[in-house]
Amino acid sequence: MENESISDSAGRMLDEGRDKLNDYADKGMEYVWSVNSLMTGFIRDEPLLAMATVFAAGYLAARMLNQLTRR
Repeated sequence: MENESISDSAGRMLDEGRDKLNDYADKGMEYVWSVNSLMTGFIRDEPLLAMATVFAAGYLAARMLNQLTRR
């Protein structure tokens, strides 16, 4: 009898964990859609500024990686 309650409890805990994980995944997807929407609007409104920003970020990343590989 006690073994059944332990397995029921474990099953319930697994179900609750799955539900929480699904909730977090849904919130994450909503966040990604929101950021994607903002980025798309920014790129449409300011394409030159967006390209300059991407270029600058790539340049800085390349400089940092270059410094790391010299060590």
